[in-house]
Amino acid sequence: MERVGFWNVAGKARLLIMARARVFGLYWLGLLVVPLVQNFFLGAQEEITARAAVVAVASFFLSTALTLSLYHFTVASCRNATSFFPLRPVRTYLQYLLASLGLAVICMLFAVLAGIPFFGVLASGMVDKGTPGALAVLLLVASLLLMVVGGLIPLLRLGYVLVALAIGDKYDYGRAWRMTRGYTLKMLGALFLGLLPPFAMGVVWWLVDEASVGSLGFRLLDVLVTFTCIMFLSVFWAVLYQELTLREGETEEGGPGFDFDEG
Repeated sequence: MERVGFWNVAGKARLLIMARARVFGLYWLGLLVVPLVQNFFLGAQEEITARAAVVAVASFFLSTALTLSLYHFTVASCRNATSFFPLRPVRTYLQYLLASLGLAVICMLFAVLAGIPFFGVLASGMVDKGTPGALAVLLLVASLLLMVVGGLIPLLRLGYVLVALAIGDKYDYGRAWRMTRGYTLKMLGALFLGLLPPFAMGVVWWLVDEASVGSLGFRLLDVLVTFTCIMFLSVFWAVLYQELTLREGETEEGGPGFDFDEG
């Protein structure tokens, strides 16, 4: 079976966004609403207020609905269709929420198991000294990285349960795990590259002008860059799902695929 090329998938995702720029632009604006409201209307709050709690809950449900719709629209577009929601949107949305919760629990369990060395380093007291040695810092960073990767692997490999739900395909964790077998490192690399721009921007800004990291300008630019990257990553994952599904010959609907050269 021919393996999926990630650069090819990234190119298809870019062409798809360009071909349906207006719709994806609306999705992008929708994803920006939540952080903009939280950052610029609520501001930094030391205490949790009723208003902040209501906004947080509403933001969660809105973001979840937008992500579900974005996955659905992207995969449907790859299948020569234009659809924004599944046939039973309310039922699918509730299933999507439950699947997201289950995925979060699985990721937390994997992270805790992978984080045993990290907790061991903390418990050893090596980093409690005034100036930790190079070995202590190295062990701390390496074990922390192991814990993060341990939590990300099930997120990436099992996360296609959510995309399958959104588009109405057969969904289960076993199928998602089988689909992504052999692509773990590439998926981690794609995630790293996708989130590199906001991270690099933060580091450069901090080095140039540390005092202004919390300024309005930095926060606005950070939100724009971060959610632009998240938007492209979401489209990328959905297109990758379609490509993996085609490789397995399990596509149940649609034609030969989206014509990425059409306007």
